[in-house]
Parts: sequence; C-alpha cells; structure tokens
Amino acid sequence: MPKRIIRPRAVHPTQGYVHGVLTHGGLLFVSGQVAKNAADESVGADNPEVQLVQVFENLKGVLAEAGGSFADVVKINVYFTDRSQLLAYRKVRAQYMTSDDQAVTGMIVQAMPNPAWLMEIEIVADLGKPRRRRAAPAGRKPRRRTRRR
Repeated sequence: MPKRIIRPRAVHPTQGYVHGVLTHGGLLFVSGQVAKNAADESVGADNPEVQLVQVFENLKGVLAEAGGSFADVVKINVYFTDRSQLLAYRKVRAQYMTSDDQAVTGMIVQAMPNPAWLMEIEIVADLGKPRRRRAAPAGRKPRRRTRRR
C-alpha cells in the first residue's frame, strides 16, 4: 500500500509541502503547524495561548482527516521562539491531550518564517495496529520460525 497524502480542508492551504503523510505501516507524519486558520490568516498576534489553540486545532484536523486522534500521538517536536511560551504550551496541550505518554522534544529557535508566529509543532502518530509477538514462557527462548519447503 503506498503512502497516503493528508490534505484536510479544515486546515490552511499549503504550497510546496503537505500537512501529513500516512505510511503503509500506519505512521502519520504531520508537518509543523503554526497559528494559521483555514482562511490562511495568521491568528493571535503576540498571544501564545491563542496561537497554541490554533496550532492544536490544525493538528487535530490533520489527525482526524487521517482517521486518528491525539491518543495516537507518539512523538511531539515543539519549536518556541521564547522560553516563556512553555507554560502556555502546557496549559493548551492539557486541553487537547489527556496523557503525557509521548516522546517530546522542545527547542528554542531564533525565529519563525513569519515573525507573527511564536511557535511551531510537528507530530508523529501511530494509526496502525501493532503486531505483538507472544512472549516465551519464563526460562525458555522464543521459537524461531522456519520455512517449510
């Protein structure tokens, strides 16, 4: 199964990239989202909380278009332009994500492509069904599968 490109209508239009790519293995890679609404307008000038709500709404739209939710998120990269935005991030994130069992990397960057944007967030979500191997009984090595000829 080839990769599936995710282009939600509920999120701002893109040029030169896509909002998400869903792999045949069920991993959804979501491009960094910024404080732009579906009308392609920047929102929340100088207000980190308002911008973060828009960013999380964009992430939610991409996840939903791919058939996922925030419960499927396994990795988050957050790019802040100022350390003071961390508290707003934690507050808004708690409104959208009920657990904190994701790998998270936060970085302070010098600037965003548009000076009105204060942060950018990209995520990876696992929408596939994991295959679990049965555990070997205690004290025994797992059996190797061999091909029958």
